[in-house]
Amino acid sequence: MGVDKALMPFKDKASLSAYVTDKLSNIFKEVYISTKTNKFNNAELNQSIKFIADESNESSPMIALASILHHFNEPVFIQPVDMPFLKPESIKDMSKLKDDFEIVIACEAEIDHVLCGYFSPSVADKAKKLAKDGKHKIKELLKICDVVRVELSGDDEGINLNNPDDLKKALRYE
Repeated sequence: MGVDKALMPFKDKASLSAYVTDKLSNIFKEVYISTKTNKFNNAELNQSIKFIADESNESSPMIALASILHHFNEPVFIQPVDMPFLKPESIKDMSKLKDDFEIVIACEAEIDHVLCGYFSPSVADKAKKLAKDGKHKIKELLKICDVVRVELSGDDEGINLNNPDDLKKALRYE
């Protein structure tokens, strides 16, 4: 898209990250964003968001996931910042299974939202090893873990803001 989606103004919020964290704050006591640097505590954006720094400067979802999971001792809910319309009901549906599986991910029809769901801290070392072996796609982790998929309940709930057309559609949504 050419801009940092996390910092892009969205609806009535200073940024997409603020929009998503505000929504998640209605469900969870604490909400964090995974990032390489703390770019979120910015007076211009009028927001103060907790963050977890990646353990590496390398751009890798696998490394980011391992970095996040090393901070917790219970399953962690993860949602991409560019997937802003996930419904609380879907998060609750996934939550019901979080203690029975290593990974619980959201899906729609044929699409797995591989970084949207609950992840057990027990998969952190597996993720770190995969990254060390040069395997950075989360689908590789799904192949070696106990995973369940939960179908999203709403239309466009899994919309992902990857391009300007997605953004235009998203601004009309909800």
